[in-house]
Amino acid sequence: MAWLLLLLQSKTTIDAVPEPSHDAENSPVAATPKGLFMTAQTLIGMLEEMMDLKVQQFAESQMKLTPEVAPLLKEKRETDRRRLEQIKIELVRFLET
Repeated sequence: MAWLLLLLQSKTTIDAVPEPSHDAENSPVAATPKGLFMTAQTLIGMLEEMMDLKVQQFAESQMKLTPEVAPLLKEKRETDRRRLEQIKIELVRFLET
């Protein structure tokens, strides 16, 4: 949500789709390759990320949007929805093994 405030203050555009992390191999929430076991830390990280995305969705649903922000927020919602789906798939895969 802070990115939205910064965007409004600076009056610049940003790319709503995040770039892949350069530090993904050290991230507790990055997708784990097949054959590796998910650790408790990874599981908790994914649950925290899901909760954070859900809280952001709720906060965004309560906002009054300006015409400049609406397209960016729509793009962000789509990206967040895809990320939530990825997390769910990883959690299901973990719980089924």
